[in-house]
Amino acid sequence: MRAFLTVLTVFFIILNSCKNSSKSDNSKTSDKTDTIGYFEARDLHGLANFIIDKSSYEETFRTLNKENKEDKRYDNSSPFNITETIYDTTENFLNKDILERRIFGCPNLKAIKVSTYFIGDIEISNLKLTFYQDTLIRVDCAQNDEIEEGFIAKYGNGKSVDNSLWRTPSGETNERPNDDLIGKSQLLKIDETKTWENKNVIAKSSIYCVYKYDGDKYLGADNSTSIRDFTIVSKHEERNIEMNRCDSLAQEYKLILIESKKRKDFEKL
Repeated sequence: MRAFLTVLTVFFIILNSCKNSSKSDNSKTSDKTDTIGYFEARDLHGLANFIIDKSSYEETFRTLNKENKEDKRYDNSSPFNITETIYDTTENFLNKDILERRIFGCPNLKAIKVSTYFIGDIEISNLKLTFYQDTLIRVDCAQNDEIEEGFIAKYGNGKSVDNSLWRTPSGETNERPNDDLIGKSQLLKIDETKTWENKNVIAKSSIYCVYKYDGDKYLGADNSTSIRDFTIVSKHEERNIEMNRCDSLAQEYKLILIESKKRKDFEKL
């Protein structure tokens, strides 16, 4: 019991320090000297009107609701196009929420999820906006070729990493076979990442997919392992450290609550 109270006390002390410290300075970011691609991506701040380290939770939620009501492309009959996710450390947040509207975690975090969102004529799926102390720190959505093409047009080619794997008559290779061998080869996996970065934010487009074969017969993609993600994340180092510390402490507290609940159940036997 004493250990439980000690950890609980430490949790709220650190949580309170988290709340106080990041309000004092939100301007410090990584100051790495690596400038590869930084100039081309110097104007990268977020996605459309969602500005990393600037957009507020309330302002964003109001804007999304307004657009959702006024744009006829949205299905206004669906109540789940826009949902809020609240993080907290109370015991009732241990319960599984299928829509993830309540998650056990650092109470300074909040998120807004939009199942479908339009930027001009570009349709974005599974948009998630994460806020720390009411300031946008992360944008996630499904990878979209139109987004990638737009980022290339605005911010240059970025940095590409291709670890895709092919099986050729000569063996497995990460290099795409030439025209003479392509018909005799099998694409085993796509593993591609493109990154745009400046001193404040980093954006990453990722595709990962494994393909299955039975000898020479193609069986299709393994959808259970497929990933198509697009993320834009703040590089505010001090705040990221603070946020990770807060979340880690919340997870430690979660384990204590689970163990405490288990002991209570045992006592009822």
